Amino acid sequence: EYEGAKSELVNINPLVLKPQKYKSFLKEIEKIAKDKGALVVVLETDENATWSVNFYRKNKYNTLNKYAFYKVMLYYKNIQN
Repeated sequence: EYEGAKSELVNINPLVLKPQKYKSFLKEIEKIAKDKGALVVVLETDENATWSVNFYRKNKYNTLNKYAFYKVMLYYKNIQN
């Protein structure tokens, strides 16, 4: 975490959001974050959720960190470019 950095959480329930809407929803999150001055978007998923891991990678997100105990993967994308 960076000194003075602020964060906001968006929780997405895949049972509510239809798969064909994932990409447009992700792009909207990126747009809102950029409009608020964010430099990056960080996403969290279970390492065994291959559909979300593949989705994030396909949308140019890079692996940030892996928490082995929780089996959580973090992905990030610089949105200021």
